[in-house]
Formats: sequence, structure tokens, C-alpha cells
Amino acid sequence: DEPQAPLDRLKDLVDVYLETVKASGKDYLAQFEA
Repeated sequence: DEPQAPLDRLKDLVDVYLETVKASGKDYLAQFEA
């Protein structure tokens, strides 16, 4: 295994973070629209 560049790892983390925020944000907004 060759180590990932720190920038690539950071990008992966950001992608995961954004997916999580989008998913929970949808649930959060759904509460107000109900």
C-alpha cells in the first residue's frame, strides 16, 4: 500500500463530511416541512 497524499485523505474526509451533512440536513429540514 502506498500512502495517500495528505491532501487526498483530506479530500476524502471532506466528501464524507459533506455527505453526512447533506443527509442529516435533509432530515432536519423535513421536520419543519411536516
